Amino acid sequence: MSAIHSSHTRQSGFSVFLVLGIVVVVAIIGVSLLVSSLRKQADTATRQEQKATQNTHTTKTPSPNDYATYSSAALGFSFAYPKAWGALTVTGDGSMAPAVGSTTELKNNTDFPFHQGALTFSINTRSNYSITGQKHGATYVPVLKNTTYNNYVWKVVAVDPADITDKIGDLYSATLITSATGAQLYDFNYNDGQANIKRWAFETKAGFVTLAMPAYGPAGGPGGIIPSAADDAAQQAIANTIAKSIQLIY
Repeated sequence: MSAIHSSHTRQSGFSVFLVLGIVVVVAIIGVSLLVSSLRKQADTATRQEQKATQNTHTTKTPSPNDYATYSSAALGFSFAYPKAWGALTVTGDGSMAPAVGSTTELKNNTDFPFHQGALTFSINTRSNYSITGQKHGATYVPVLKNTTYNNYVWKVVAVDPADITDKIGDLYSATLITSATGAQLYDFNYNDGQANIKRWAFETKAGFVTLAMPAYGPAGGPGGIIPSAADDAAQQAIANTIAKSIQLIY
């Protein structure tokens, strides 16, 4: 009788531990499922919030009437740019190279939420002109390749310590773009992290010009709201309009 009672006691104790184990496992699974569900809900809410925020940050595509024109007979060129970017002010003499022009700084602009900085141009005489290929990139000067077509290649004259690809004396063929009036533009667009900077170099009767759009990238800077495909298309449309509008004045 004692042996039977002892066996029954052990079986009862094992059953209790088994039940407790099952309860613990079920509880752990339940907590895991609850945590997973809460995370999914939080992720969904975050995506919806980001989508709602993204929908309120849309780059405007200006109509033809939304463009202003900068023109200088003395410097030998003109171009169109969005009026909303502000008046363009020229520092220096303004009637001869060197000269610098700039709009007001764009920041938190509701029509152009992904643009930061100003539209700028600088002009210098051909003998004193140079341009950097990109941030921490090589510095180039124009070298006449063909006297018949005034086609230039770009020679490296200085190298940033962070630049491990370029060497002094290297020649670079920049992409050539032709404006609506026949001006030849050399494409020096580049990316700086998440930002894109669209720039063109071109020759006028007064010298060489670098024309640059405001930087384009996440709203609020790195880590901010990423532009959508529609924003990218609007940005490219603005760049095309500016480039095509450049006219040389002789």
